Amino acid sequence: MKEAYDIPMVGSVFTRDWSDPLIDDHYPHLHIEGSCVRQRFAVQLCDDGLESLDIHDGDYLVFVQAGWPTTEEAVCFVQQGDEAIVRIMQGIYDTEPTLAATGDRYADIVLHRNQFIVNGQLVGVIRHKDADWVQEIGGEEFWGC
Repeated sequence: MKEAYDIPMVGSVFTRDWSDPLIDDHYPHLHIEGSCVRQRFAVQLCDDGLESLDIHDGDYLVFVQAGWPTTEEAVCFVQQGDEAIVRIMQGIYDTEPTLAATGDRYADIVLHRNQFIVNGQLVGVIRHKDADWVQEIGGEEFWGC
């Protein structure tokens, strides 16, 4: 029998622009098979800025809570105050790393490394149609894509 655990789906996020991802204090949970030694969370992607990585609008991105990436091109959940964005980290050892989307769909964001926080690194993707919910709140889809 496979191990399983549940992770909170904390909201919606874009690659296009910074946005407030949180839905409220009562998160639904996705059921995940496998084992986990580090805390994880999920967000729903609401645009197509990672399309060439075969990650699409509506997919759920599973992140491990982690700080600064140790490898180039890591897909990261990045926060600036209450707003967040999902981007590919480039130049991780630079003073001003680049937050990129795939292709040239959205402009790169170049910020000083003290101007944002990396709160998660992508470890998995769940297709919207394959999501297995542990709890539904009022039967509504309340994250706003």
